[in-house]
Amino acid sequence: MNSQIQPSTQFIVIQAPPTVDLAGAAELMKVHPESVREMIQTGELAAGQLGRGYVIRTADVMALVDRSVMEQTAARVAARQRSGLPTAGVVAKSPARRVLGRAPK
Repeated sequence: MNSQIQPSTQFIVIQAPPTVDLAGAAELMKVHPESVREMIQTGELAAGQLGRGYVIRTADVMALVDRSVMEQTAARVAARQRSGLPTAGVVAKSPARRVLGRAPK
């Protein structure tokens, strides 16, 4: 009998630098760098400016992504519940048109 516990789920560990610049944050969020600049200017994303460039904590970028995903998912589920449509086991029929709560330009 095998006494070792076999994991049922595999996890992928991604090594990310502790900080990123504007372009790096944009790449992580899959948005245009100008969108990241707007998020910084409005206070939606914390960043420090050293010289001419911004320094952004990777953890802050991922926290913003997590919040956006959770908020948008909750809004979709609530809308489906209000309309009487099922909320479990539904497959999306169209790709997402909004990223991080921002309308495409």
